[in-house]
Amino acid sequence: MFDCALDDFRIGDCVGHAEELRVVRERLYCTACRAIDQQFVYFVVYRGILVDVALDLASAEAQLRSFSFERLLLWYHDLYAKREAERRERWEVERFLRDVVRWYTEGYDQMTPEEREQKPLGLLFFHNRDVLASAADPVAAVRAYLEAQENDGKNRT
Repeated sequence: MFDCALDDFRIGDCVGHAEELRVVRERLYCTACRAIDQQFVYFVVYRGILVDVALDLASAEAQLRSFSFERLLLWYHDLYAKREAERRERWEVERFLRDVVRWYTEGYDQMTPEEREQKPLGLLFFHNRDVLASAADPVAAVRAYLEAQENDGKNRT
């Protein structure tokens, strides 16, 4: 019901437009047996934010009527912070990919460490220099970058 993106949604996620106030009835799906159950759940969407999941329509409608606007503002704040973090992460990935292209097309991979030190790189490759210098080829660079990102993600949790 939410853009058919096959995404996982959690309470507090943006699932629609800000003007949307609705209750969405959905059948349960069991991933273990890959079957659709006859039981329904009701998703409560207030101003485009998934605010609750109820087992019956009456509870869902009551939640929709009584939902706190102040709580919604806090969720918008959290969503904005999440958006900014995702934009920053996307920019870092794009920067890495541009660095990989430049490193291998301009022959930095063919230079010895001494030759690279003599060439004034300044801020060029600053964030990704270690990964690029230690990688044998572009695929190895991508693997090392992904590994570092995965380890960084584990360290944050």
